[in-house]
Parts: sequence; C-alpha cells; structure tokens
Amino acid sequence: MGSPILYLSFFSQNTKKHQLLIYSQKLMDIDNEYITNRILPIYINYNEVLKLENIISKENISKMRNDFLEEQKKNNDLFQ
Repeated sequence: MGSPILYLSFFSQNTKKHQLLIYSQKLMDIDNEYITNRILPIYINYNEVLKLENIISKENISKMRNDFLEEQKKNNDLFQ
C-alpha cells in the first residue's frame, strides 16, 4: 500500500482564527515519472468546515446514495 495522497492539518493564524488545511504530496504519472503535479494547498475556514462536515456525514452520504439509486431506478423504468 502506498503513502497517502492528501493530508489534512490545521492552520492557526491566531487564537481565534483556525483553518483546515488540505494539501498533497507530489503526484507522479504512473507511466511517466517525469510528469508530476502537486495540488495547491486549500485553506478552509471554520464555518465552511462545519458545512463540509455535514456534507460528508454518513447520514448525508447515505441519503444521497439512496436518492441516486431511486432516480436511477426511475430512469431504468422508463426504458422497460
């Protein structure tokens, strides 16, 4: 198993302002080691982190999955 691609950390500018930091290691093309890239660091403020936490919650992911499957079933039924 390889090393992680994305890293999460916290960045505090002062005692009241904290941000979630998402950054990556150097990424390399599987077929050509000379083709590389790195995701620019992403700083997410506290309020946006709360929204992100809600979006990726198990409950929300389960709901989105069920909505998707329901919609897909409706579309499949159209072609029966």
